[in-house]
Amino acid sequence: MTQEPPVLVIVGRVNRGKSSILSTLAEDDSVVVSPEPGATTEVHRFPLRVDGETLFQMVDTPGFEDAACALRFLQERDETTTNRREVVETFVRHFEGGEAFAQECKLLRPILDGGAILYVVDGSHPYRRAYEAEMEILRWTGQPRIALINRTGERDYAEEWRAALGQYFSIVRTFDAHHAGFRERLGLFEGLRELDERWRPAFDRAIEALNQDWARRRREAAQAISAMIINALLHTRHLVVEEGEVVASRKKEIEEAFHDDLRKLEEENRREIERLYLHRALVRRESSLSRPVLDEDLFSKQTWKMLGLSLQQLIGIGVVAGAGTGLVVEGAGTGVFLPGAATLTGALVGGAAALYFGASRFERAGDFLRYIKGGRELVVGPHQNPNFAWILLDRALLHYVTVRDRAHGKRDPLELSFGDKGDQKRGFATQLPDDKKRAIAAVFSALRKRRGGKQRYELRQKLAKEIEPLLENLGLEKPDR
Repeated sequence: MTQEPPVLVIVGRVNRGKSSILSTLAEDDSVVVSPEPGATTEVHRFPLRVDGETLFQMVDTPGFEDAACALRFLQERDETTTNRREVVETFVRHFEGGEAFAQECKLLRPILDGGAILYVVDGSHPYRRAYEAEMEILRWTGQPRIALINRTGERDYAEEWRAALGQYFSIVRTFDAHHAGFRERLGLFEGLRELDERWRPAFDRAIEALNQDWARRRREAAQAISAMIINALLHTRHLVVEEGEVVASRKKEIEEAFHDDLRKLEEENRREIERLYLHRALVRRESSLSRPVLDEDLFSKQTWKMLGLSLQQLIGIGVVAGAGTGLVVEGAGTGVFLPGAATLTGALVGGAAALYFGASRFERAGDFLRYIKGGRELVVGPHQNPNFAWILLDRALLHYVTVRDRAHGKRDPLELSFGDKGDQKRGFATQLPDDKKRAIAAVFSALRKRRGGKQRYELRQKLAKEIEPLLENLGLEKPDR
């Protein structure tokens, strides 16, 4: 006989974070989370599924309406400690469907039907003895129960709550619904398996499935990021040139169209990562003032200043060689140069490269576009700046970490910021070990040679293989600030 999946009933007063905790545990941002009291007025069930299998169900319930009066009703009918569950069942049968104690009946029904209790309190508010009526009623049900101390404000009364809750609950945990990541969720599930030994096999299966699902997401994210970078590095845009037209006059227009293509590739990748981590209703904040580095445009000066590798680092891992600068139009064996363009032949190494490029010129994304003219067709791209791939990688990694670690109970707009400290870089690429940089640089170098077809697929797999290990622990220790 197949065992029914465990049912976890989330109980607590209004506006104490019950819905936020449920949303985070279930990775479901469709759960209504509102600062208004009484946002949850009915019982709602939210299954946690992996590959179509329901691992367990979570039940969102309305808060207690008048626990003190309900407890008096129960105490008046209490004969012995052995029949207290029966007294609670009598209470629910008597008032269920009526106006009196309607909220209490709604939250007690799934518990009496076999659900375990997750009692939520707000550790930013002081403990009051009035809560004891709620806790006593829950204890009378005889069901397994755990208390969660959530915080919705700045003050911290967790220790006094812990002392009181320990008298009523076998397990007391702190759990921040707005900042809990995968490891915190898994730790809570591991605690829940201890509530009832009959549930241990089900929770063992759930924990195993969640770990496997997390590894799958990581693999797919690595593939998605690799595909985006490769598509961006190989991207070209074809334009028809009118006879006698001066290409240089359309320089700004052509650059912008080409860059828009690359921005779209990055945006599509962001949405794919957000979908992988079940953020279906995520809103990113876009601001024109003091924008975080990921809200900066892909080709903004600030982005190129803060992310990617320095010129010295690129030279150190041997990726600045035979690079070209300027906007160069090549055709039929002759070079047609746009105004202000320059061509560099041969390898650039050591101080010579630094002198040639100069920091400001090196950071200008548009100075590394290549134009190839053949007949009436103009081919723009691919991007030639050796740092462009590292910029893309850094932005992808920063976005990935922010989305991966974002709790679903957090509903304010996504801030893609990792702090600021003068001109110090805020990305991850600059902190990679040199051997990792060289392995990734080898793939980027092969891509700049415009390899396609089967080699393109092989390069994508190589890049994904290098990126995937980064995604496992990346950001658990934030980059230097």
